Order: sequence, then structure tokens, then C-alpha cells
Amino acid sequence: MTPSFSKSLGPIKVGVIKECIKCELVNINENDCLSTFSNIQELKKNQLSFINDSEFSNFKGFKDGTLICSKSVFQKFKGSNSLIVVDDVQSAVATISNLFYRSFTQDEIKNLDKPKIGNNCTISDS
Repeated sequence: MTPSFSKSLGPIKVGVIKECIKCELVNINENDCLSTFSNIQELKKNQLSFINDSEFSNFKGFKDGTLICSKSVFQKFKGSNSLIVVDDVQSAVATISNLFYRSFTQDEIKNLDKPKIGNNCTISDS
């Protein structure tokens, strides 16, 4: 999940994340690097995502990547998943997303490719 409206700053060392938020690292160390903030359905090795308490009941698990989760979700995990355990998932995600992405500068915006409209596209005024 690479937002098209911002510039990726990854990879980011886990130690940098730990300096920015109060957290406990589980099965990951401070020298490990995370390349990007991903959505949970597409989470891969060396990527980071998150899960809220309310989402855990529908969660099918993951084998790769690292999740930010609360202490209550952490207690439900079984296995050797890489986790960053925090008190407030939403606050941690907001802080960490600023490490991974920043807005494009005006010069970067000027150098972006022009938009392309493909065949069978419908553009509406609404």
C-alpha cells in the first residue's frame, strides 16, 4: 500500500520506531528494518501493519511481516509472530506513519508523470 500522495521514506529501523513510541518488541529486534507500512491483507516480510482489538475476532493470522497491536491482542497471539505491542494502537499508527511517509514537495509534484486515462473510463462531474 504505497500512497500516491506521499513519498516513502523507508526502510526504517525498528529502533527508530521504538524511540518514537512507548512499545514492547516481540520476536523482532531494534536493528531489523521495515520497508513500508502495508495493509494487513497484503503484509509481507519486512513490512509493518496494525490490528485493532475490534478486528482481532475476524483475523485469520499472518506468517510474515510485523504487526502493531495492543497488549490485549498480544495476549491472544500464539506462535512467533513479530509484534510491536503498544497501549494505544491508533496513536502509534499515526506517529509511525509520519516516519514512513511525507508529503511531496512542490518540485516533486511538478516532476510526477501526467495522469493517463485508459480506455473504457468514465469520468463524472459528481
